[in-house]
Amino acid sequence: DAVINPTWVSQSTTNATFLDSTGRNSYFNTFSPTASVTMASAKGDVALGLQSAVLTSTTGLDNSISNSILYAPGNITIAAYDGDANVGDITLMPARTGNLNVFAANDVGLGNVAMSDADPLLLPNVNAPVSRFGGFTNVVFNQLLTHSQDLLHGKLHGNDMQPALIVAKDGDVFANSTNAIVSIPKATKFVAGRDITGLNIALQNNRATDISLIKAGRDVNTQNITVAGPGELLVQAGRNLDLIYPNVTTITTTGNSGSTNPIFGNTFASRANTALTSEGASITLQAGLGQGAAVQAFINQYVLPSGSEEEALTLFTALDLEAKTVFANRHLTAELIGSAQDFAEAKNHARGENAIASLFPTLNNGDILLFNSKVSTNSGGSIDMIAPGGLINVGVPGRGGDIGIITEKGGAIRAVADRDFQVNQSKVITQFGSDIAIWSTTGTIDAGRGSKTATSVPERIVQTDAFGNTIIEVRGVAAGSGIRAQSYDPDGPSGPLEAPLKGNVFLTAPIVDAGEAGIEAGSLLLVADFVLNATNIQVQGASSGVPVAATGGIAGVGAGLSPDAVNSATQSVANSVAQSANNSFVKPVLPSIISVDVISIGN
Repeated sequence: DAVINPTWVSQSTTNATFLDSTGRNSYFNTFSPTASVTMASAKGDVALGLQSAVLTSTTGLDNSISNSILYAPGNITIAAYDGDANVGDITLMPARTGNLNVFAANDVGLGNVAMSDADPLLLPNVNAPVSRFGGFTNVVFNQLLTHSQDLLHGKLHGNDMQPALIVAKDGDVFANSTNAIVSIPKATKFVAGRDITGLNIALQNNRATDISLIKAGRDVNTQNITVAGPGELLVQAGRNLDLIYPNVTTITTTGNSGSTNPIFGNTFASRANTALTSEGASITLQAGLGQGAAVQAFINQYVLPSGSEEEALTLFTALDLEAKTVFANRHLTAELIGSAQDFAEAKNHARGENAIASLFPTLNNGDILLFNSKVSTNSGGSIDMIAPGGLINVGVPGRGGDIGIITEKGGAIRAVADRDFQVNQSKVITQFGSDIAIWSTTGTIDAGRGSKTATSVPERIVQTDAFGNTIIEVRGVAAGSGIRAQSYDPDGPSGPLEAPLKGNVFLTAPIVDAGEAGIEAGSLLLVADFVLNATNIQVQGASSGVPVAATGGIAGVGAGLSPDAVNSATQSVANSVAQSANNSFVKPVLPSIISVDVISIGN
């Protein structure tokens, strides 16, 4: 149940109770970079690090210094071939090829499992040990939270191509302690046959090609997720991606700036890592995948026939499934935007519907539910949300605050749903000149009832590189609620840089409702049978599909009319809205508006 390095703990207090109290015990690391532990069971369960308190009390080992009894070698492999695997609170020592592999036929339980990203050469060694009074906590515990800044070798895992793997074949991956945090400074894959639930997860991609994966055969119910570095975060649920917790939960990518979420305060994720590129990872959230999408069939139909250089085609074909999935998802969105642009001439959505059917031949029930959550990228990554057989809800009615879908420094937001796309009290905002594309096959795109004065203020980013240069970066404020493509001047009015143009917004659905929160765009393409609350739409550039007259209410047409007359008037409005999709928007001079409430319509 435990891996103990005697040089990380003082000798038994049953033998010498006074030595450490005088500060004369020494502590140092003797794990080599290749030190490893393998634990396997052919029939039963495997547990590691669950009984540290019992171990301390029964052996007399001193565990009072930052749980040093839980320090483990940099390589751990656990396999329960016919049972469960449970890992408690452990910290893997830093190693350039260090890895964590946990496999179980059934469930995998995880506590506070950490892998250090520190420079191994800076840890206390036999020639430079440290005592309790000599600053064990400051020198060791805090050092393990830092990032390697070795100018000669670069990032600790910069040349480590093997991802960490945590797999529960037929069961769940779950938190076996309250608010458990798994922090691994390299690309990691969590895979569960059923659910992934309860965990806080901090990861770090070290290369632009890295993809960290969280994949559940049924539901994803994680708490907070943060990913440093470039590349991709891919979160997939066979059924629902459901982040319903009483406190705000977040899914963020941070580039090299570090996470500001206090839950990750005692992990490497809270520290800026200037060895990484400033470009942050993109996020893809998928629900309702069932047994999986037809990724290769979609690529064969939409990508390969277009022709490519032979060498490039060979490299693309060799990509793993996760990389092809990310590519296919984004190509799908391009097809849907193309379908919206072609609608005026085609008079149908066949192009978009065929693309969805190619990638998702079977539509499975499954929703993306982000009732009290914030999904954001702060360093250029995009955000994709795909629920081909369900709905997407990015905010619960009656609860606002710093939640929503936000790209702070560039990065498009793309969403595909079969049913509704609901914003409610939340927000969907690209802050720095990027596009928004939302498609609903059978439902409503509803910008919600959020406050127009709501703000989401990004944290100021302060970074100091390995050469001692300090940079302070201030991001723009995400202002308002609803669906908004915005922009800001990155260095203020006195700086040489200029704000990019606001992004384009593409909305395609049977009904688009600007709600009370509104829709804001640089240019807007809107394809819908009905457009509601159009007076809450703000467009800086060209606009297509916005009705000339507001369609926020049609109550007045029914006063004193028969049901047939009401139906006729309603159809007339629908025809007018559909026709307006072909016309450029010209702001009209509107007459006074009289609101009429229809109590009932008689025979």
